[in-house]
Amino acid sequence: MRRNLSELDDMRLIHRGNQLLHNLFCQGCASIRRLSGSEAEAKGAYRFLRNERVSEEELVANMAANCRHAAHRRWVICLQDTTEINVATHRGRLPVQDADLGVTGAGQGLGFFVHPTLVVDARDATPLGFADVLLWNRPRTFTPRPEGAHKELPLEEKESYKWMQGITNTQEQLGAEVAHMVFIQDREGDIYEHYVRAPNSQSDLLVRASRDRCLQEGGHLYPYLGQQPVAQTHEVYVPASGKRKARRAQVEVRFCRVQVRRPGNNVSPHPLPPAVALWAVEVREVGYRGKDALLWRLLTTLALADGAEAALVAEWYSWRWMIEEVFRIVKKEGFDVESSELGCGTALRKLTLLVMETAIKLLLMRFCYAEPEGEGLPAGACFTEMEQQCVEELMVQWEGKTARQKNPFAPGSLRRCVWLLARMGGWKGYEHNRHPGITCLWHGVQFFAAAMQGWIIKRNVSTR
Repeated sequence: MRRNLSELDDMRLIHRGNQLLHNLFCQGCASIRRLSGSEAEAKGAYRFLRNERVSEEELVANMAANCRHAAHRRWVICLQDTTEINVATHRGRLPVQDADLGVTGAGQGLGFFVHPTLVVDARDATPLGFADVLLWNRPRTFTPRPEGAHKELPLEEKESYKWMQGITNTQEQLGAEVAHMVFIQDREGDIYEHYVRAPNSQSDLLVRASRDRCLQEGGHLYPYLGQQPVAQTHEVYVPASGKRKARRAQVEVRFCRVQVRRPGNNVSPHPLPPAVALWAVEVREVGYRGKDALLWRLLTTLALADGAEAALVAEWYSWRWMIEEVFRIVKKEGFDVESSELGCGTALRKLTLLVMETAIKLLLMRFCYAEPEGEGLPAGACFTEMEQQCVEELMVQWEGKTARQKNPFAPGSLRRCVWLLARMGGWKGYEHNRHPGITCLWHGVQFFAAAMQGWIIKRNVSTR
C-alpha cells in the first residue's frame, strides 16, 4: 500500500514531501528540528510547509489517491469523527491576524478542527487510508449562537454539515473504485436529513442514535427496540480509555425494521419524506455491572436479514476506536503536533495532514501483527530495503535464547519487523501476552530510528 506523495505538480516538492513523510515515520515526532538531519533539510521542510503551491486541498487529494489505490474493489467501512488541534499555549508567538487559526472549545482555545474519514476493509478492519479530511477554524471573534437558534438554520449553515460533507467528498473520491461503502458516525451524526441524502446504490449509513425518535406507526424507538427478542449474542472489543481497562464485552443483539418520523422543526431546503425506513439494532452488554456497560442503539440504511447481519453491524460500529487511535497518535500520546514550533496556522495544518498519513503506517503495523494467522503484508509496506537489513542485524540483540523468545515470523514479512519495534518499545515478546499497542509501537519506532542511524554509521565506516 503506497503512503507517499505523488499528486503534486513539481518533482522537487514531491521529493521534499516524501522525505518529510519518511522522517516523520522514522523519528516519531512533529518537531522539524528533531526531524531534520541538517540545517539545510530543516529549512527545506519549513519552506515546503509554507509553500503556497502545496495546498491543504492537494495534500488531502493525495491522501485520497493513496486510499483509493488501497481500497480498489473492496467493501469498505468509512469511519468519521472530529478532533481539535489546540495551540493556545503558543498564543504569544503566533500571528494575531492568522486566518488559519481561531477559537476552539468553549472559546478559551486557539487552533482548528479536523474531521477525517478513515477507510478500513469491511472484512477485517485493515486500515486503507483517509478518503477525505476536512479542516476548518472558527473566527477569533466567534460567539456561540443562542440556545435553539441552530434549529432554524439549514444543514449547510451548521458545523454539523461536516458529516454530510465528508460523505459527499468520500463518495466522489471512492465511488468508482470500491464495491460498497458504509459510513459510520457517532451520535452527533444522528440527523434525519442524513438518512435521506447519504445513501445511494454504493453507500449506506450506520449511526448511533442520539435521541428516542418518534416512529411513524406510533410510539418511540428505544422501548420498541428493547421489546424485540434477542437475535444473536456477540462479543465486542472495548479498548482501554482513561481509567477504563480493555475488555471483551458479551452483548445481546436485537434488531427490527422501523419507520422513523421526520422531526417537526426541520427547515431543510431539500425535499424530505414524512418518514424514512431504517433498520434499528440494540447492542446491550450482559454480565458486567460497571457504569460504562455498553448500550448502543444503532440506525442503519442497510437491510438486515437476520441476527448474524445485525451482529456484524455492531462489530463494524465497534471499529470506531480506530479513528480515536489516530487522534491519540497525532496529539499528546504520539507526535504531539500541538507542541510544534511552527509559527503559522497554514504550516501547522499541513503538518497535521502529513502526520495523519504517517499514522496509517502505525495502524497498519498494529493490525498486521494482530492477524490471527499467516505472515500478512510484506515488510515493504512500511520499511525500505535498507531498514529491513537493519532489522535483521538488530534482531540478534533483541531475541532471547529460548524458542519462546525468538521472533516467530519469516524474514521479509511486516510482522517480523513489527515484532522488533514492539520489543524496542517495551513489549516483553511473549506471544501469550496481549499484542503490542499503538503507543508501544510508536516508542519502538523512535528507538529504531536512533538504532538505524548508528547502524548506518557503522556500515559506512566498515566499507571505507
